[in-house]
Amino acid sequence: MAELNPTSWTCSSNNALYVSIAEPKGAFTFKPKFTYPIFGEAEQIFGYKDLRMDLAFDCKSLKPFFNYRYSSKMSENVKDIKMQILPFLAEKGKDVVFKDEGKWLDSIDDEKFSIPGDCVEEYKIRSDVLNTYKVFKFNIAKSKGGLKLHRRMQVFVLLYIEAGSYIDDKDPAWDIYCIYKCPKDGSKETFIGFTTTYSYWKYPGHLIYDATDSLNVRYRQKISQFIILPPFQSKRHGQHLYEAVVNDWLKDSSVEEITVEDPSEAFDDLRDRCDMERLLFEHHFLKSLDKLPVTAEWIENVRKQEKMEKRQFARCVEMGLLYLLNEQQKTMKPSGIDGLSQKEIRKLIKARLYKKNRDALADLEKGDMQDKLQTAYQRIRDDYMRILSSVRNTQKNRLSLSKRAGSEVDAGESKKAKAE
Repeated sequence: MAELNPTSWTCSSNNALYVSIAEPKGAFTFKPKFTYPIFGEAEQIFGYKDLRMDLAFDCKSLKPFFNYRYSSKMSENVKDIKMQILPFLAEKGKDVVFKDEGKWLDSIDDEKFSIPGDCVEEYKIRSDVLNTYKVFKFNIAKSKGGLKLHRRMQVFVLLYIEAGSYIDDKDPAWDIYCIYKCPKDGSKETFIGFTTTYSYWKYPGHLIYDATDSLNVRYRQKISQFIILPPFQSKRHGQHLYEAVVNDWLKDSSVEEITVEDPSEAFDDLRDRCDMERLLFEHHFLKSLDKLPVTAEWIENVRKQEKMEKRQFARCVEMGLLYLLNEQQKTMKPSGIDGLSQKEIRKLIKARLYKKNRDALADLEKGDMQDKLQTAYQRIRDDYMRILSSVRNTQKNRLSLSKRAGSEVDAGESKKAKAE
């Protein structure tokens, strides 16, 4: 009988779950990418027919609401959907309103939620004249409102980051930057996305540490989780969020280096594009380079100034030189860097690859080693050209208007005109 067929009582938890951000005039509804942290590795739910789960969040406070319905239930012994999902939501389910939508709406009004933290950046999108977007920063261990917001938003880590997990919200080294859409008419703000960041004390080495009584503490800052919610993707919010974080750290004299934890390919692309636009068009970092090959001293001096990891900065130097060479060939104007040519750039990239893979290449015959280096170089160069194709001179081509928090910036002068 069909009723005894297990497949007829099984559904995909990804397909059954609907996530919503509820604004006063309507809601954005979208699907999760992953549900295995909640419903198991197979992402299957057994025992229900026509199951639909609705997980909604208030657009400003992210106050959660959950409900589910189905046409048939196999037996009373199947797993309770509510008990499966509630432990992963805010305050392990204690902050969630279940089924009663009226109670949920009343609790949102009663809470009188205020966005936590300080606004560190504002920006506008030219295609959206009705709203301004603001980036807020807060520390989850020092802000009660920030901690509440974090515990509500953290489920997005499970739903949208593969192998994502909750952070220790009692550790004061965690800061959060989040974006809100702020309507110009003063109506309710909407949560767009966030990133979690972690601050490490950077050990200066035993010689400096032992010789200094009052140590000038320096930190390595790490970008960890990074999410723009699906309804707001492909609108350049990710680039604005990344740049707001980096700019905040560039202004902080205690920050020595900016790192990223286990980035995805999509985030790598975002990071490369943002870094290249900032370095090329805002900081003009290659202007101090007068000839090739690039010296180790020049690389280290500029890298420290930009607070970048060694590998990321080396890749940006290589991409920057390729960009200048292409511009030189298009305009027939010299770049100002002696020796700039495809050959010199190829030598620079291969030298880095050889140094990085010296042990693996050492046992190869010379011809095989050269073939492997050439193959790796070509793959990297193709990837660089793909990234550079989306890099724009932001002084000439602006798709958004920006201002730093607290001071208006003219569109033609702003350094903050890039987005995801």
